[in-house]
Amino acid sequence: MVNSRDPQALGALAGQFDLIINTVAVGLDWQPYFSAPAFGLIVGDRSLSGSSTGSPVQLRALLKLATRADIAPVVEYFPMSQINQALDHLRAGKAHYRIVLKADF
Repeated sequence: MVNSRDPQALGALAGQFDLIINTVAVGLDWQPYFSAPAFGLIVGDRSLSGSSTGSPVQLRALLKLATRADIAPVVEYFPMSQINQALDHLRAGKAHYRIVLKADF
């Protein structure tokens, strides 16, 4: 467990991750996450992307619509212990919409 608000703790983890997924809706100081400026992203062959999903009010309205229209996501589940198989499945283009990893430890 790492305190993500501690730049030194994050700095100690530099270079250890292939992917960071952030799902919080708060402002963050991104610099400690990358432990380098834009040049570090380029040299490290890293990228940054983002997606706006809407406000909590918009999300609630969307979920209500999905409930009324009986719309459900298509999800494939893999146990966390099979993460490599899940990634192979994804890379092979066999994933159908969403892959979810479930803790099995």
